[in-house]
Order: sequence, then C-alpha cells, then structure tokens
Amino acid sequence: MSKKNIGKIVELELPSFIVYGVCTHSDGPKGEIIKLFKGTYQKRLSSQELKFDDQDYFTTIRFPLRYALKEPEVHIVGKAELSDAGKKRPIFRSLGLARAGEMPKGWWIIDGDKEHWVSALTSEMASYPDDGLYNLLAIQELYERDLYPDSLELLSRGPLAFDPTRV
Repeated sequence: MSKKNIGKIVELELPSFIVYGVCTHSDGPKGEIIKLFKGTYQKRLSSQELKFDDQDYFTTIRFPLRYALKEPEVHIVGKAELSDAGKKRPIFRSLGLARAGEMPKGWWIIDGDKEHWVSALTSEMASYPDDGLYNLLAIQELYERDLYPDSLELLSRGPLAFDPTRV
C-alpha cells in the first residue's frame, strides 16, 4: 500500500469550479482517503492561499488518487502537516439494500476493515461520510447540491434514531 501521497494537497479541476483536499490515508484497492475542503474556486489558488485547517473540511471521500493523477484535472499542489484529528482514520457509513420504492432497513458502519449493521443512525453517526469510490463528477455533485455528511438530503435516505431537524 503506497503512502507517498499522504499529506499531499490535491487540486481537482471540475467542469464548473476547482476544489481542494488533502490525502490522509492510503486504503489499498479502495483508493486513497481524501478530506475535501470547504469552498469552490474559479481560479487556482496560489501556494500562499493553500492554508486550510481541521475546521475547513466539507466531507471525506475515497478517491483513486494514485490513478487519477494521470488525468489533466488532478494535481498535487502542496503538502500539509496532518493534525492528530487529520491522522485519525474516518468511519464511513453505507445504506443497506432496499427494494425499489422502499427505504433501506438500516446502515452499514465501516471502521477500517470492520463493518457492522445498525438499524438506524444516531446523531453521532450522522456525521460519518458516505462510503464509496468517487469520481470527479460525483465530487462536483457533492458541492453543487451541498451534500455534506449530515445534510438532510443524505440523512433522509435511510432510518434515523433522532430527528435531524432538531439538531
């Protein structure tokens, strides 16, 4: 498992805007784990403008960075020192399967190589990012539709053990 991209700041030139993130983990065949920063940009940021901290994250994704670097839209533009929080491996969630027109009966919680089933998300689990391997268009959609982990649109796709409108 290559760790050469850990701590690298990634620039993604999407069709409508540019976004930035930092690679925090290499996850073998599942790609790299990238924490995407808040904000979209119409022009590339200078090296002096590439200052982000733990409060600046929009969401965390799995992304095939080592392969995507061959594409003209993906660039390594800097290096970041990961904080202790940034070094912590994120926990992901994934909806269970459902028949057409039905809501899934629960969620998978994915913590590294361990997975367990829950019938409903707690308010803490609501902040876990969705699992999956993202491509550039899916990343653009996250930003355009403001699909951060605990957005109502994402949470309404499965059962919850709390009322998200009261949090």
